[in-house]
Amino acid sequence: HCEQGLGDSIQLARYLPLLSPQVGSLILECPPEAKVLFESLPGVANVMTASDLTPKHDLQIPLLSLPRVMGTTPDTIPCHVPYLATTATRQPPALDLPLGKLKVGITWAGNPQHRNDAFRSMQWLDCQALLEFEGAHFVSLQFNPSDDAVAALSQAVNATDATAHCTDLTATAAIVERLDLVISVDTATAHLAGALGKPVWLLLPFAGEWRWLENHTDSPWYPTMRIFRQPRPGDWNSVIADVIAALQQQPSPRAAGHLAKAVELHQQDQLGQAI
Repeated sequence: HCEQGLGDSIQLARYLPLLSPQVGSLILECPPEAKVLFESLPGVANVMTASDLTPKHDLQIPLLSLPRVMGTTPDTIPCHVPYLATTATRQPPALDLPLGKLKVGITWAGNPQHRNDAFRSMQWLDCQALLEFEGAHFVSLQFNPSDDAVAALSQAVNATDATAHCTDLTATAAIVERLDLVISVDTATAHLAGALGKPVWLLLPFAGEWRWLENHTDSPWYPTMRIFRQPRPGDWNSVIADVIAALQQQPSPRAAGHLAKAVELHQQDQLGQAI
């Protein structure tokens, strides 16, 4: 059962397909907004929520205790992605996203009820400088954005506010699947993008949580993740400046497509010469 936040649940759900062969029937209790998404996990016989009648069972374990009982070490973290998937019945919303431009999802704040939210979350004004980068189209995945954020996103020519479509994790995942990159603070959005195998840039405060280790720009939990850390407490300006510099190094989807085609043609030419 999921006893912590959505991000924790997404991170540790990777263990359920590994646990399934060791039990007769595996039942998962999770938050309602995660139910449909977690039904995509292989080997889980039943996904329920706290409001459902609990089925008969022999054993129970909190989800975050699975790394301990599975004997996980830093070198044996199961990191194969994707381990979650969107459902074929859930169609992505008809967002008018431009072709040939890097499509970047952004989330700048987490649940305000989180005890560490004041440190892990940015204000919209901290994040707004991203919109000055014209080489990408930004898609807001932010839950309950502030009025100033909504106004800025509606006026920006390189941004789309998709918040209204993020009704649960599966709906959000359907949008993330259409993006090239997700940029997020330490919240469920970052875990979701990582679990889907999507490139994700994680923005961390100076003192990050245990799962992100120290002095790492990558993560043993998510192979598609890149980490940007505050150089000093509260310094989000430096983080955003580093992110913009990194975005400037990203090839556009159109350029990447041309490069992939050129590599393919070169390989075909080399094969033809060999024959």
